[in-house]
Amino acid sequence: MGLRIKLVGVLVGATILMVLFVPFVFAGSGWSAPFKVTNNSVEDTSPSLAVHKGKAYIVFTRHEGRRREIILRTNAFGNWRGIRLTRNSTGDWDPDIAVDKRGKIHVAYLYGDPRSGGDAEVTYKTNVSGTWKKKVLTRSRRWEQSPSIATYKGKAHIVYGIDVDGGDELWYTTNKSGSWRKAKILTNAYASEGGSIAQHNGVPSLAYTDQMNNRNKDVDDEIYFGSKRAGWKFRRITVNSTADGQPDLALDSNGKAHIAYRRGDNWAKGGDHDIMYITNKTGRWRRQRVTNDSRGDNNPSIAVSGNRVFIAWEKWFSTGLWEGNYEIYIKQKSFGASKWERQKRLTRNTFNDILPSVAAYRGKAHLTFMKENPDGEIVYRKQL
Repeated sequence: MGLRIKLVGVLVGATILMVLFVPFVFAGSGWSAPFKVTNNSVEDTSPSLAVHKGKAYIVFTRHEGRRREIILRTNAFGNWRGIRLTRNSTGDWDPDIAVDKRGKIHVAYLYGDPRSGGDAEVTYKTNVSGTWKKKVLTRSRRWEQSPSIATYKGKAHIVYGIDVDGGDELWYTTNKSGSWRKAKILTNAYASEGGSIAQHNGVPSLAYTDQMNNRNKDVDDEIYFGSKRAGWKFRRITVNSTADGQPDLALDSNGKAHIAYRRGDNWAKGGDHDIMYITNKTGRWRRQRVTNDSRGDNNPSIAVSGNRVFIAWEKWFSTGLWEGNYEIYIKQKSFGASKWERQKRLTRNTFNDILPSVAAYRGKAHLTFMKENPDGEIVYRKQL
């Protein structure tokens, strides 16, 4: 998954808190009721979701005054529990999560390291050994951004961007061999923001955004896809004059790519944003439109389970000039179906519901998102 935020310090353990909320079900809705994973007076934002054996693992950024910390909440132990992953005096943010087949947790995030002038550094934390351990993976004096993580056999694969003069760089790092190794995989990747990584049998693939022309304008962005199997050679998979961005990548059990992204239809002329889907499932890249209306659709998240693909996103509802709010929607389809099933609206209120993150298990979707009410809360729902 995509983008988030963080702090500094040495972490020696994780604090575990019991959460006593009990979710309930809307009869006949097909989805569990919205369940507040957090419910407090601070801002919780930027959730990232992983599911293992039907249990949810949600990592997010918590704003505690001037501090930002990384919190994990999970229902893997029965009741919901909160695990504080960071506790320091600088900033930790932008988390992404993966859970391996043994149920071990892997989190990548950004850390404001005072030893590098307070710049954001990519940091990794895991409980693979049975206790939580942290490793700072970068020590540059540049601004790392948007880490995305995947895992295979207890090893991590992480991609991130670095903001440099003249255009972003994309870097890949892994501990697959037992020790951490990193490599620059792309330079001059304008507006890449790190991209989205997924893996199949230990081989990572990546989707990212790059600007083709008018490099300092929000037009003519395109989506690229590549795999380490091909030596990180990337192929442009969208070709048009609109702004394609915010890609999210999932790989199916055969290693085929499924990508959701945002298209700015005639955006330079005041058009709207729609959600698109592209896959190479049949051997050739084929594109489908997921939404097509006059509202603004943003921040798509994609998941694949069995022969089902799920895409969640936020949709803008205008109530006046520069006024309105976002709601969460989801669509799904089978691989062989030519059309998407009817979209499902999952929120309905006057607060913004934003930043959806979707995962799937045994053909059912799990979803988390941020609710601004007015403090940020993290909400969870699952398909029944």
